[in-house]
Amino acid sequence: VELLFVAHQASREAPLMVFTQGSVAADVLSCQPTGGSVAHGGVWGCIGVLRKEHATRHVAQVDMVAPCRCTPADSSATVNAIRAAADSQEVDVAVRGGVRLLPRLRLRDTPSTLSLKTSSTETLRGPVAITGGLGGLGMRLAPWLLSRGVRSIALFSRSGTLARDASQPGHGGVLPVQGDYPSATVDVLCGDATHASDVLASTGILSPMHGWLHLSDVLRPQRTNEVSTANFLLELAPKAVGASRLHACTLERPLNVCVSASSVASFGGVGTAAYSSGNAYVNGLAAWSTARGRRASAVVLPLLK
Repeated sequence: VELLFVAHQASREAPLMVFTQGSVAADVLSCQPTGGSVAHGGVWGCIGVLRKEHATRHVAQVDMVAPCRCTPADSSATVNAIRAAADSQEVDVAVRGGVRLLPRLRLRDTPSTLSLKTSSTETLRGPVAITGGLGGLGMRLAPWLLSRGVRSIALFSRSGTLARDASQPGHGGVLPVQGDYPSATVDVLCGDATHASDVLASTGILSPMHGWLHLSDVLRPQRTNEVSTANFLLELAPKAVGASRLHACTLERPLNVCVSASSVASFGGVGTAAYSSGNAYVNGLAAWSTARGRRASAVVLPLLK
């Protein structure tokens, strides 16, 4: 938020260049995620928004390796990256192993799918926790999980009430999840995923816990020159802090599924600084966790209706 304030106080013609360390998960040889620094991950989403809101201003960001891992080749490549970014050649640059890496879209060699198979090929049965479980996405994913063999689901919610976008005609406020699966167990747990005590208490009830889906989010569009620290954190916390708490509180458990719902907003969109930061953060957190051997992923979703 302070960075945004400084950016708006400066001359609109003055270029802005932001430096981060390890916020982009990329490997110079395989071009696969290697897990960077989660702390700086959200900055890229925020700066992407700033760039779109100030289309005539030159806004660039350069991601470097941590000083303890920096080589002379990295230092030289970083200087070249700064020059290129300053000349408007590239606005998003990462430096790894003395090589400048640039963002490019490419087709995957193999399709990416969300699998509910464990390492022993047995169908995932549960329990599975879903944060934001009473929202529209949670109410659609829960039946999907049940249809694929999961027999125990915990819907984690701050309010404990069904969200408006999750209501369906003919259900009279009753959870429309369990109807076709009477043998399954679907519980509602009230708590805030941003509070470690709530997460520990709720996940402690689910034993053995097989996985979680993090769907919590808050979107309140506001341009960067109008955002306050309080509003920024209010929008950022459910997505980013919630994901961080879930990872930390279940780190010692051998989970089969750790999925966070991200958004195309992580690439930046007008009026979505906090939301984009949160989504960029969970993208980085998933890459960081995967690099350390955990079955984690972030699913980047389009606009949902």
